[in-house]
Amino acid sequence: MEAITQKLIALLREKSLVKQEVFANTFKIFRLFKDSAQDIAAEVNSQLFPNEQPVRLEYKEIDDFRFYLKFSGDVILMQMHTNVWTFPDNHKIYKSQYVEEDYRRAFCGKIMLFNFLSDSIKYNRIHDTGYSMGRLFINCDNHFFMEGERQFGFLFDNFATSVISQGITRYILQQAMIYAIEADLISDDYQTHKPVTVYEILGSDSPIATKKIVSDIL
Repeated sequence: MEAITQKLIALLREKSLVKQEVFANTFKIFRLFKDSAQDIAAEVNSQLFPNEQPVRLEYKEIDDFRFYLKFSGDVILMQMHTNVWTFPDNHKIYKSQYVEEDYRRAFCGKIMLFNFLSDSIKYNRIHDTGYSMGRLFINCDNHFFMEGERQFGFLFDNFATSVISQGITRYILQQAMIYAIEADLISDDYQTHKPVTVYEILGSDSPIATKKIVSDIL
């Protein structure tokens, strides 16, 4: 039994402590994203003329782990997951000497980046879909890599050398906004939407939980 106790203590020291450190790092980086979002909104809004009011940027902090930037017809929403993650044995990070030297470097926090239509939120269109633009994984050393659309899929993929900073958080948000603005809505084929339900047209009273989520974002 003593050996089992010692193994338990060793695991608590090795894994629990590093996971707490990863969470703290991820939360700190998420604050950098919030600061960068506020700076971008203030900078862009200061350069717009009064008659350009409809394209102004709005920053809103929903809670400790979610915030959004709303601009024109889009919402960029960032969310920090509260858990710490690792990866399948065949993941590319395990091919790095950086992780081979210390397996604890593979434990990462996760920050996710989403794009929604602002009208989907405004009008409570709960069946509208947004999409994931990318996600960041951050470890105990503040090293990170990113998976995602377009340049997010290859710009930040060197886990051994990429260290996150406020300049990078600002760049990621700016690129996400540009991507959202350039991605125009394209109508789908008419034949695929001929059947329609009464609910889809008239709607119904939304559940309280749904109303609360929408009100949080608005």
